[in-house]
Amino acid sequence: MEYLNLGNRLSKFAREWERRDINIPTLIISKYVARKVDLPSEAEVEIMFQGYPVIPTLQLRHLIDLWLQTRPTPSERIQTYMGSSAKDFVMELNYARKVDFIN
Repeated sequence: MEYLNLGNRLSKFAREWERRDINIPTLIISKYVARKVDLPSEAEVEIMFQGYPVIPTLQLRHLIDLWLQTRPTPSERIQTYMGSSAKDFVMELNYARKVDFIN
């Protein structure tokens, strides 16, 4: 299956979701994205984690657990500097429109 990138139209996305319940299914995120980019249905949105599609019923906390497994252990230190990127400390979810829904 191929995906069409919807672009970066959700610049405030992270801020709105940073304090949400981690027990929500990723379907809720799909609904949010669909509403924000004016799609008629969340079925048109694919949520991806580390390049792989996410099952809509999967709870966000399970994605967090998977992401934490890829992070350094507490005994391993990450050296960082003021002003450097925070990408190593933020879990990233991507979204795309399913090609099946493109006319």
